[in-house]
Amino acid sequence: MQKPTWESIDSRPLPQWYDNSKFGIFCHWGVYAVTAHREAWLWWYWKATKDPEIIKYMEKHFHGQTYADFASQFTAEDFNPKEFASIVKASGAKYFVFTSKHHEGFTMWPSSTSWNWNAGDIGPKRDIVGKINFLYQLIRKNYFFKLRKNPIISWQFKIEIFKV
Repeated sequence: MQKPTWESIDSRPLPQWYDNSKFGIFCHWGVYAVTAHREAWLWWYWKATKDPEIIKYMEKHFHGQTYADFASQFTAEDFNPKEFASIVKASGAKYFVFTSKHHEGFTMWPSSTSWNWNAGDIGPKRDIVGKINFLYQLIRKNYFFKLRKNPIISWQFKIEIFKV
């Protein structure tokens, strides 16, 4: 039984596939990428902490826009699932973890519980998660494909995780 302590968490054994893998890729991609600035927590620095550098950047490059406006600009037009999967495979990675839902709730798959705030309804208008998973099923040989949602700030409780 795990306890809410670092010692308890650190005592958990690693899954054998993870311990044997040695190299994997975590991919964090979503609406926040539209601004191409700093990191995934841009909204937090912009609206919550009111970071002066972020405010200046946003005013200069995205004057009058809200974070929600970025969803329609997040088109993923250059996303080529075959090329993406082949690059990951060529890297030698033995596992791939994709953040399928960022902390602001945008899902990278069509979702009936995240109406108009998902990759099926706005922006890419396609199932990014499904396309990546399908290709991994085609190329896999001891690959593990995991989906991760950022649980820190989330109003949805459905987590979609599967092992390929």
